[in-house]
Amino acid sequence: MAPLSDLIFPDSEVGYLSILYRFLVVVSSLFFITVIVFYKNNLRITAVGKMALSTLILFWCIYSLRFFYDVTFQSKYLGDDTFISYLIYGYGFVLVPLFSLMMSYDRQDLVKIFTRGFYILLVGVVLIIIVSTYQVIMLESLWGVRLATERINPISFGKYSAVLFLLAYALSQLKARPVNVYYFAMFIGGVGVLLSGSRGALVSLCVVLLIDVFASLKLKNMIIIPILISVTLYFTMFILSFLLPDFNLIDNYSKMGSSVDQSAQIRFQLFNGALNQFYSSPIIGDLIVERTYKFYPHNHILEVLMATGILGFFIYLLLNALVVIKLYQLRRSGFSRVLVNTLVNLYLFFFVAGMFSGALVASEGFWFILVIICLTSFENKRNSYAY
Repeated sequence: MAPLSDLIFPDSEVGYLSILYRFLVVVSSLFFITVIVFYKNNLRITAVGKMALSTLILFWCIYSLRFFYDVTFQSKYLGDDTFISYLIYGYGFVLVPLFSLMMSYDRQDLVKIFTRGFYILLVGVVLIIIVSTYQVIMLESLWGVRLATERINPISFGKYSAVLFLLAYALSQLKARPVNVYYFAMFIGGVGVLLSGSRGALVSLCVVLLIDVFASLKLKNMIIIPILISVTLYFTMFILSFLLPDFNLIDNYSKMGSSVDQSAQIRFQLFNGALNQFYSSPIIGDLIVERTYKFYPHNHILEVLMATGILGFFIYLLLNALVVIKLYQLRRSGFSRVLVNTLVNLYLFFFVAGMFSGALVASEGFWFILVIICLTSFENKRNSYAY
């Protein structure tokens, strides 16, 4: 892959002035977009929300500087498709859509977002289960211990099956009609997580549910959730043992993290490599990918330390701290408890899932929920505001 300078200035010589110019173009563009966002007439957010958004943009600027520097001066250490994949998935599918979310949100807005997202995910997860099951049974296409096809990423399948579960759980708590559909969707979401074989999605979902159940201490939740999980687990195992006796899903989970788990062993090496790169350049970071595998380390915190050093890690910590403060403010303000709990659950899920898989800048769910939390207003914007 050619360096970024060869793609943009094919006949020019690479120099620090060129890098500075391109970095200033990116920063200036983000600055002007930020000004437009903060001064839109319909955008009213708290001081904490503004600080969080500013911190978010600052982090992306720091990461972008590292990205452009590595592509220009350290391209030989990157994978063949690092530039294209990060540019498309990180900037095209995450950063650009983030700015379309820049508007204030009240209770009705959140309910609409959760409801529409719920139905989209329900249709998607059901179709994926049907298509992948058909290919496994009829075409004998099976990814070892995961129910998937060549066109379906099992990690993404597991992650968004878990999000479907959380949205269905939230809407059932709101007693939105029809309630039975939400219980069915929770069941489908749980089945999707198990069939995907994504251990990160399973662990993240379990962590969120444990925190939610014991934090609320509602007898109804403490009864329904364990029953639903148990029924989903046994039903999934029964169907798989009946239709696909060689489907090795239980073994996939039972060997998680052991010496025979090749995926886990590779990730341990990625973790160690990322830490060593951080140690070699602790202030500003070393490279956007792990040098041995030329891949992201599958852990957001290690990725931040590896790529941006202590400087970027401090900004990342500050961003997450401000988000937690905003959630606390929402809870103290009398905002709908169910909606606040849903925001907390989604934030926790994507944060914990980021410790197991995915590149930070390409984790669209994590960044989208951060922006929505920051821009959620305390009062109904159709009536009055309290900031």
